[in-house]
Amino acid sequence: MILAVVVGPRCQQRATELIECTAYVLNGQMPLFVSDGLDSYGVALLNRYHVTVTYPPTGKRGRPRCPEKKPIPELRYAQVVKKKEARRLVSISKRIVYGDAQSIPQQDINTSLIERLNLTLRRENSSLQRKTLSFAKEETALKAHLALQGAYYH
Repeated sequence: MILAVVVGPRCQQRATELIECTAYVLNGQMPLFVSDGLDSYGVALLNRYHVTVTYPPTGKRGRPRCPEKKPIPELRYAQVVKKKEARRLVSISKRIVYGDAQSIPQQDINTSLIERLNLTLRRENSSLQRKTLSFAKEETALKAHLALQGAYYH
């Protein structure tokens, strides 16, 4: 199921936009979030699902301790990190970023479904293909085409 689609470069702003759109669609549900090794998704998840912890004054001289953002206990986020050398895949490691190992089974840390969806979208939409002459001239047209693909996919 496609929850949200964001068009643009892979940066912090787009990751935050994607997490906000996904949170709106999920309506309070907390699934297991899995992504590649891009750290922007972890920052966006922490900004969306956090509790601010303030520390009491110590009574000592100096600057007081700054409040911290801590992830809520229900947040589960893992990454599949692929290490490449000379354009060849050397190793794949799974890393739990938020949550504990007991609540996230290792076999659930997998990005194959989203990678398959990306390939399906790329194959059906020539604007998303790599090294092609058919590119999207307007971002609105690309977004409309992706919305149509999402409706058809469901």
